[in-house]
Amino acid sequence: LDLLALFAVAGAIALKDYPEAGFIVFLFTIAEWLETRACGKVCCPQIPFT
Repeated sequence: LDLLALFAVAGAIALKDYPEAGFIVFLFTIAEWLETRACGKVCCPQIPFT
């Protein structure tokens, strides 16, 4: 999936559409952050206080 993002950003830069390239990077950064957060909740679930 990161390779796809690289191609998308390279294509946007080649077309001189710099805001689009920045937006792609922003979206993939958010996606990576959400994935890391989700994996943390699955791998290490919080133990409820009893």
